[in-house]
Amino acid sequence: MHFLDSTKSIQQQFKPYIEKILKENKDTLHIGTVAEFKKKHKELFEKLTKNDSISIQFLDGKKLGERITVPVEW
Repeated sequence: MHFLDSTKSIQQQFKPYIEKILKENKDTLHIGTVAEFKKKHKELFEKLTKNDSISIQFLDGKKLGERITVPVEW
């Protein structure tokens, strides 16, 4: 999950996607594969994925066990 700011440059890059999602009256829009997005929006992709990680926390009986966090390299 990523929170995006409302700066003009960020919003401009997402404009075609926002217009399409509004036109189709959807709450989710498939924008392609990671490779496609990275190729089309290289600078934005790098900004969004910098220091990304995946966290997993399993149930241990009825309580949560230890959280495991692994950095992601694209």
